Amino acid sequence: MIYNILVFLSFTESIIGFILMSSSTMKFREPIKKRVVTGFFIMFLGISLLSYILFTQGAHPLDSFSIFIILAISISWFLICTDDSFFVSLFSFLTFVNIYVSISYVSDNLAFAFDGSAFIGARIVIRTLIYMIILPLLYKYVRVRFRRLVETLDKEWRPATLVPLMFLIMQIMVIYYPTPYWYWTNATWSRFIIITVYILFLAVYYLLYIQANAIVEKYALEKRQLLMA
Repeated sequence: MIYNILVFLSFTESIIGFILMSSSTMKFREPIKKRVVTGFFIMFLGISLLSYILFTQGAHPLDSFSIFIILAISISWFLICTDDSFFVSLFSFLTFVNIYVSISYVSDNLAFAFDGSAFIGARIVIRTLIYMIILPLLYKYVRVRFRRLVETLDKEWRPATLVPLMFLIMQIMVIYYPTPYWYWTNATWSRFIIITVYILFLAVYYLLYIQANAIVEKYALEKRQLLMA
């Protein structure tokens, strides 16, 4: 029973954590209060479905499709609440899926020293600490810069969506194929590859931000020159 409760808390944390991360850069659609309430209602239904499956069939049957329920809730949250364009929303969604997968990988690896209920409990604590670090950074620093890019860029978001999509495919290929990471041994070379992928992920996003910011500055300069003329 304790194990099932901890698994339920872990899934709930995943859903809430993803929604909080995705909300950090989102422009909410009016009426905000009504849409947020609707989004939370959908989230409550999804969590209720997860809990029903968990406590009636156990944790193992849930592992095979829990990620699809989490993604369905997250997509519903975007469709209900976001007022951004399709490609901006797609870029944000894929980016936060990448971040969610990386948080899951890191927390699972740090908790591998434990077993059973202790493993789930340690994973919950580690994820909570990671979210406590990431969320303030997203809301305080990333949101302002991201919204500035959204207000200026237009068609540039279409090719930009390829960046998180390619990284998501790369993560899936490295972490889950041909053997999921929870079956890896400590000596496997795949662990070094995924660390390299994450470093590359950060570097490419930084370069993408620099390039996008240069485009924003170019548009601002052209606007000032037009006003002066």
